[in-house]
Amino acid sequence: MIRLTLPYPPKELNPNQKVHWAVKAKHAKLCRSIAKGIAIQYKGDVPIGDLVLDLNFYPPDNRRRDDDNAIASFKSLRDGLAEGLGIDDVRFQLRVRFKDKFPGGKVEVKIYEDLDND
Repeated sequence: MIRLTLPYPPKELNPNQKVHWAVKAKHAKLCRSIAKGIAIQYKGDVPIGDLVLDLNFYPPDNRRRDDDNAIASFKSLRDGLAEGLGIDDVRFQLRVRFKDKFPGGKVEVKIYEDLDND
């Protein structure tokens, strides 16, 4: 099992935000780079087969959030994880949970083999 912590996706990556494409692209590139840099150290530890990407979102405040926007906001981080691990992100099966607020926000990630892939 791989465990790591990533930054909370910036609001500019939320699909509901009206942001200029260049601003969004800058944030997406930065998030992808951060996730790749963190994940690359686990490149040799990736199990074979389908993987569960278990995401625990710790938002920076108490505002309500929904899972579809959280997943969309996380896309650049997900792409960076896959790139750093040297795998195709199609192998990820997502599980999303929201936890209590955390100063600045964070996303705790667990990656493990999907043993229930009937």
